[in-house]
Amino acid sequence: MSYSRFILGTFLAVILATFGEPVTRAQQVANAPDVKHVATETQTPADPAAAAKSSENPLTWHGLTLYGTIDIGLLSESNGRPYNNNFGTGFETIIAPNGNESITHYADNGLAQSVIGIRGDEPLGKGASLIFKLEPGFNPVSMRFTNVQKALVMNNGIAKPNQTANTDGPRAGRIDNGFAFFGVHTAKFGTATFGRQFSLFAENTSKYDPIAGSYAFSLISYIPFVGGAGDVQDAFLDQSLKYTLQIKHYRAGFLEQFTGNNPVFSPDHVYGSARQFTLGGDYHRFSMDVAYGKRHDGIYASTLSATQILTLPTNSLAATISDNEAYLAMGKYTVGRYRITAGYDHTRYANPSTPLVAPITEIGGYEMSFLTQNAYNVNKILQVYWTGLKTSVTKKLDITGAYYGWRQNSYSGNGCTNNSSPKCSGDMNVISGVGTYKLPHGFTAYGGMEWSYVINGSSYTYLANHNILTMFGGQYHF
Repeated sequence: MSYSRFILGTFLAVILATFGEPVTRAQQVANAPDVKHVATETQTPADPAAAAKSSENPLTWHGLTLYGTIDIGLLSESNGRPYNNNFGTGFETIIAPNGNESITHYADNGLAQSVIGIRGDEPLGKGASLIFKLEPGFNPVSMRFTNVQKALVMNNGIAKPNQTANTDGPRAGRIDNGFAFFGVHTAKFGTATFGRQFSLFAENTSKYDPIAGSYAFSLISYIPFVGGAGDVQDAFLDQSLKYTLQIKHYRAGFLEQFTGNNPVFSPDHVYGSARQFTLGGDYHRFSMDVAYGKRHDGIYASTLSATQILTLPTNSLAATISDNEAYLAMGKYTVGRYRITAGYDHTRYANPSTPLVAPITEIGGYEMSFLTQNAYNVNKILQVYWTGLKTSVTKKLDITGAYYGWRQNSYSGNGCTNNSSPKCSGDMNVISGVGTYKLPHGFTAYGGMEWSYVINGSSYTYLANHNILTMFGGQYHF
């Protein structure tokens, strides 16, 4: 039995034992009201106390609530890679550099990340309450904590045609691979939380992604570079302080990630810091949010090459380090049974102003033994844009269609527009559609398709330039 399975099993056993005695509705109402849970990592409000309260969860005991989502399905794609049981979906659902194999297989987490969590909302008096959340994500087929860094390590030194699914991401295989924060909420003065939590970019992206939280049908959920303000690992930020405030129809937020003095995430006392701001509001059927953020010493992890693995630790990884500056604007409009959403993100990547010294330790305790810190002598500009339409056909059936795209400039210094270099200008386009049907007792069935296509510099060394994916599956929420 793997260490990840042991910890996940122990966690499940402890919380099931804690909540083993059912509570009555009267007992639930008598206890402190609980925070409403939304299933997926990108749909879960980063300010849970601001969400609607619920006293109907049968797994609530003395202000503590056990909850979860399990998502399993059947996937077929034209240009993918074989299953990796540590990877989020098990498969690369968007066309990837190593994708060139026709795949039909069971898959994890197509519509949402599977999670098992415990949250609390304990009144402190005078309208204030203590809140917390611990919510690891896992792969239900393998019963492992989702661990994209391990998926990368497993492919170190392996040629692309022989690799299994892998790419960088924010979940690194531990019990704190998702939310792990605590804080104080007041209706009048807002909410302050500290720990590992959504960035403000990720929190806002989740509200305006047409197919929020879906690894199989959403580009910006599968690769959360928008939520990470440029780097996918930073959709979740460790040791971060976040403050959010809602005043009538208006809202604001501030986040600061502290650097240094952390033996796991910043042993060199330099790695990573972030600052983000957000403003938003609602006007009748229209909602809008904008965000601005800076990231110092951001990390994008990748596999070691066959040459690098000869001299570097085989269980370490390579990484590109950058300083990022990003701004984000999103809106949605609801009329009747229709909802239209759209968003635009602009990120500038520059070489780090404070270079790091290898090796460094990143999320999950993984070692980065090879660092590239001069990738952006000419700044890279990545623009991401999306729009979508959701319609409620019936009270139980929803259908959503979406378009996602990104465009990068030529940052090679020679203005190239072909695929001779990853620094040439290039594009990615994704079109997807999904239907969801609510069933009794917490079950949801879903099915959909996604087409992804990459050209020019964005397709450098790709084995294929497009992928067509079809997936059907089911979710269970408790």
